[in-house]
Amino acid sequence: EGLGSFFVARVLFIVGFLVGGQESASLIAGAVFVVVVLSAAAAPIISGVRRNEPKLAVPVVAYFLVIGVMIATAIGSGNALAGVGAVVFAISDAMIGWSRFVKPFAASSVALMVTYHAAPLCLVLSLLP
Repeated sequence: EGLGSFFVARVLFIVGFLVGGQESASLIAGAVFVVVVLSAAAAPIISGVRRNEPKLAVPVVAYFLVIGVMIATAIGSGNALAGVGAVVFAISDAMIGWSRFVKPFAASSVALMVTYHAAPLCLVLSLLP
């Protein structure tokens, strides 16, 4: 349920970023960022999912892929706040995955709430002219 609704929300962000237009150099930079940073962050989480809840492995991998596309297209939009918002959403989502599938950490609830609210704020502010 939750993973599916968040997946749809990320797809809608992607559509919005694509409709707003993409700058080739920024899109390439976003894609490189995703490959280097997000793949490194996702690896231990995906490993933990495969070990602890193997039925969720495919949905979690799909979710990371859509997060990656969201980041790349947000950065590709050329709007710095959109890029920051997308990256902060990914950080928030990664903290959820890390806490659930790798190892809970003490400050996760506070850090999660801060990032979870900061991300949409950045995305909304990115829409201002």
